[in-house]
Amino acid sequence: MATLSDFARIVEIKGVAHYVLVKNDGTIASHNTEQPESLAKMVLACGLNCDEIEKARFTYFVFSLGNRGNYCIFPVGNYYLGVLLQAGIDVDLMVNTIIEFIQGLSRKRHACLKSD
Repeated sequence: MATLSDFARIVEIKGVAHYVLVKNDGTIASHNTEQPESLAKMVLACGLNCDEIEKARFTYFVFSLGNRGNYCIFPVGNYYLGVLLQAGIDVDLMVNTIIEFIQGLSRKRHACLKSD
């Protein structure tokens, strides 16, 4: 089963500056940022609003911080993963890389469940 330490490996992806993993009740599960509380509130609000707008679960949401990079939000089960990308990084490539990372964790989870 995917663990919080598995999610923490997201920082190993070149181009990821910071991340926060927030449960849909606002609980911060994991992060690597100095002020996770305000970031978690933003990730949760955006995630919940995206879920409300897109009745079928949204895949990802990206917004630009201008020359400071881009922020991406991904639904992950009962959580939302917020990722700040470094400035100058190809957003499309990073989104696909992060989706593959999340899917890899999901495959790991299902493999563990099947072996139980």
